[in-house]
Amino acid sequence: MIRRHPQTIYIVLLMIVVTLASAMPVTAKTTIKDEIEIGEKVASEIEKEFPVTSNKAWQADIEQLGKLLTPHVERKEIPYTFKIIKEEINGKQEIDAFSLPGGRVYFSERMWRLLTRDERIGVMAHEIAHIDKRHAIDTISENQKRSLWAIAIMIITGAGDGWWQAADLANSLYTLKYSRKREKEADLTAIKLVTAAGENPAGLVTAMKKIQRLEKEHGSGPPKILSTHPETKDRINYLTEECLAMGLKPEQLELRFEDRPDRIGQVTARAKEGMLITVAAIRKVEVNELVWIMKPLWDDEKGAVVPKPIARGVALTAGIQPEVSVKMEPGFEYVDIEKGDGVYPREPDPVPPPPEPEVQKTSVKKGGYYLDAK
Repeated sequence: MIRRHPQTIYIVLLMIVVTLASAMPVTAKTTIKDEIEIGEKVASEIEKEFPVTSNKAWQADIEQLGKLLTPHVERKEIPYTFKIIKEEINGKQEIDAFSLPGGRVYFSERMWRLLTRDERIGVMAHEIAHIDKRHAIDTISENQKRSLWAIAIMIITGAGDGWWQAADLANSLYTLKYSRKREKEADLTAIKLVTAAGENPAGLVTAMKKIQRLEKEHGSGPPKILSTHPETKDRINYLTEECLAMGLKPEQLELRFEDRPDRIGQVTARAKEGMLITVAAIRKVEVNELVWIMKPLWDDEKGAVVPKPIARGVALTAGIQPEVSVKMEPGFEYVDIEKGDGVYPREPDPVPPPPEPEVQKTSVKKGGYYLDAK
């Protein structure tokens, strides 16, 4: 029996792993049939955790908008499906849109609610572009290949648990470059898809501006180097350049809406704790005065962006800068209130009628039986 030096074994293993990694084509192995099967399996699991919306009108809308875009994709063999889901994590409704291999596109209810029609089409086109360009499949393939290289490095160095973590971080950072490149490709492809469908590409820009405001309000904008997306500001810049180059006017890239004449002010700040906001009003607000907090949102019936209530408020202090306690309307979160949202007068909630008094009944004996009588 020949006893081999451990280093020789490591080198042989390294050669095997590297050979396997090099033999793995990044794009050629996964067929469209494979993509569809992967998407179906993952979709099944997602919909177990996040059920499809019960709002049939929304579901009909997303399917109709999807049909406007899919005739303009490159890989027409893929069957697309579009769904809105109740995506809640730890009791919080998520603002989310994502796609799966094989033509599955999802919006969360909260995301759908906060976007206008043009914004919905723009974000939808972005998710379709990820599918059409094989972004998920190619990223998975590349990650698998790099994982084999990482294993090889750990074998040759005899790395411990700490090296697994380092390799994991390195893999994430390496993937980051591809993610940014692919996110930008999906953004620019989305502009082309929306334009080919005869729709307004400005919605992708205004959607990004909404996301940017939400990041500021949440304080959740991630450092650029650790993000899986390009920084929102960067996305707004290159999308704006693209739209302007296509002939759109700067004012078309701003969210405009039909305001109400009874507006009395706007939100200036949201408290860090408690359901409190500060308002700048054009007249004195009285203590206990009732108000609506409204946000410009898409109205399906009117086919326009209009102020829609997201919270009820009651003034705790008087003056032109009152403090207001708020209660959110169903489907909205406290963080959905942003600086600049409108404040409008609100009528008192209707008082339900008092319950009818119970009628006292007496028993009357008739024919040997007791009967209830008024």
